[in-house]
Amino acid sequence: MVGDGEAETGPLAASWHSNKFLNPARDGTVLPILHLNGYKIANPTVLGRMDDAHLTHLFTGYGYKPYFVEGREPEVMHQLMAQTLDTVLQDIHSIQRNARAGKSAGAPEWPMIILRTPKGWTGPKMVDGKRNRIYSAYHGLTQRIPWRLPQS
Repeated sequence: MVGDGEAETGPLAASWHSNKFLNPARDGTVLPILHLNGYKIANPTVLGRMDDAHLTHLFTGYGYKPYFVEGREPEVMHQLMAQTLDTVLQDIHSIQRNARAGKSAGAPEWPMIILRTPKGWTGPKMVDGKRNRIYSAYHGLTQRIPWRLPQS
C-alpha cells in the first residue's frame, strides 16, 4: 500500500512500470493498493485531485485494471475492501492460469486497488482534550503518551 503523497515521488512514480517485467507464467505478483486521502505533508496531491475517470485512464495506460474502494465509514469500507480483494485475487489467478496454460496473448492488465478515504478518517478524534481537525498536516500531529523506563 502506498499513499498518494509517496506515489508522487520520482522513484515511486517510475515504479508503476515494473509490471512490465512480470511474467505471469513463472512469476508471482504484487497487488498495488494506492491510498488516496488527498494530501501529502504540506499540500494537496495531484493524484488525490484526479477524478476516477482520469485515474482509470492513467493506470490503464500503465498496464493496470483499477478497482475503486471509496467511502467514509470504516465498517462499510471493510466489507467493500473484502469484496474487492476477492474479485482482484480471482483476476490474478485467472491471468496466471491462462499464462501457465499458454492461453494468454500479450501483456496482462494486472489489477490494482485505488482506496479513497478522508484524511485521518480512523485517527483519534481528540488529542490532549482538543478536537482533531482533518487537514493536510494531520499525519504530522503527535499525541502525548506517558512513557517510563521498565523497572529492573
